[in-house]
Amino acid sequence: MAANSAPARGAGAGTEDGVFWGWLDGYLNGIIGIAILGSQITFTVLVSEIADPAAVLQPATPAFGRETVRAFIGVSWLLFIASLGISSFTKVVLSDPHERAWLIARMGVRRFRSLYSVLTLVLDALSVVPFLFLALATTAYLPVIGWIGTAFVSLFSLVVAVSWFLLDWRASLV
Repeated sequence: MAANSAPARGAGAGTEDGVFWGWLDGYLNGIIGIAILGSQITFTVLVSEIADPAAVLQPATPAFGRETVRAFIGVSWLLFIASLGISSFTKVVLSDPHERAWLIARMGVRRFRSLYSVLTLVLDALSVVPFLFLALATTAYLPVIGWIGTAFVSLFSLVVAVSWFLLDWRASLV
C-alpha cells in the first residue's frame, strides 16, 4: 500500500476527507453570513445621522463622543468586510477539488494545515472583534450595558483564541 493511499487524518490531510471539506464549507458559510449581516447593518448606521451621546446622556458625560462612536462603527464595518473578502476568496479557491488537491500537493500537508490554522484564527478574530467595537460604541449611549457587552465580548474573544490554540494549532503541529 502506497504512503499516499492511507486514510486522511487531521485538518486538510487530503482531498478524500469529505468530512473536513464539508465542515470547512459550512464554517465559511457561517462566517460569510455573519460578515454580510454585520457589514450591512454597520454601513447603514455609519452613513446615517448618529445621535450625539452628550445629548442622550444628559447630565452625565459620555465615555466617547459622536465621532469616536462613528469611528468604532467604521472599524467594525471594515473588519466585517475583511472577513467577508477573506472567507469568500477562500471558499472560491477551495471549492474545486482539483485546485484543492493541487494546493495541498504544492504546499505539502503540514504547511497546508498550518495555513488552515492561521486562516481560521484570522476569520474567527475578524468575526468576533467587530462586536467589541460595537459594544464600545454602545458604551457612549448606555454605559453600563456597553461596558458589560465589552467585557462579555472580550471574554468570548479570549475563549475563541484559547480554543483555537488548543484545537487547531496543536493539531497542526502533529
